[in-house]
Amino acid sequence: MTTGDADGIRDVDPTETPPGEIDLDLVRAGLESENNLDRTQAAQVVSTMAAEDPALVEPLVPTLVGLFDDERTVVLKEVLFALSVLAEDDPDHVADDVGGLIDLLDHDVPLIRSVAARALRPVAVDRPAVFAAHVDDLLTVVERPVEDPTEGYEPDPNAHSAQVRTINDVRDKAERRQLAARAVAAHVVVAVADRDAAAVTDHVDRLADLLDDDSPAVTAAAADALASVAEDDPDAAAGVTDALIGTFDSPDDPTRASAVAALGFVGDEAAVEPLRELADDDEADEDLRELAAETAAFVEDG
Repeated sequence: MTTGDADGIRDVDPTETPPGEIDLDLVRAGLESENNLDRTQAAQVVSTMAAEDPALVEPLVPTLVGLFDDERTVVLKEVLFALSVLAEDDPDHVADDVGGLIDLLDHDVPLIRSVAARALRPVAVDRPAVFAAHVDDLLTVVERPVEDPTEGYEPDPNAHSAQVRTINDVRDKAERRQLAARAVAAHVVVAVADRDAAAVTDHVDRLADLLDDDSPAVTAAAADALASVAEDDPDAAAGVTDALIGTFDSPDDPTRASAVAALGFVGDEAAVEPLRELADDDEADEDLRELAAETAAFVEDG
């Protein structure tokens, strides 16, 4: 598509023109234009149209997906926002393109990761089966450590407090966005394991390594997935008994509860005594203690 085909896209103002009256061919030409300003304007028009009525931009999905490797962050952000609205309206709109969205969960720009996660979340809830072939890539996203974009930057010691707050704000937002992407990827793995445990069986060791992650959302998801694997095939999770027991030192109750459930399915008698110790822990949640006691008795009785 040549730049000339997009003539007029920069004159389109979706706040003044009813979205339903905007020429889709012109928008498509803008999205495919080699001119950065044309693509940026077209992407912003698409996101506004999607927010008004997702059905308006449904015919543009193939074009939007084709922009996953666009070099301009602003274009990619608007494209992903539009796709996230479409996914919330009907996950089938983007179900065929989850591979590309998963790749964007590992994008260098944290903002892109978080918007891609928003587009993936509805698909994971309603169509977990489409992710079965992507477990390896999802775990790669989860395993990527959170990076500090301000690392190595030392502000002037005489800098105004507003500058310091800005730096801290940039760091905090970037970290939250990265954590959100990791959490969504982890929860997608849980959804896959719940539906098709065999799809994650080959990744048991990687899941076990995530049990001591700094993020409670990740550790709980890893324990959940391992519980699904152990329920489906106890032998497949037999080698991670120690890692599951290690979560008992965690302050996160959902992680510990899922680990207890996994140990019950594995049935390794080495877990009986640690389970009893957890059941006797006066500082632990009452429901967790009860679950640990019942699981210890179940495992011991064989």
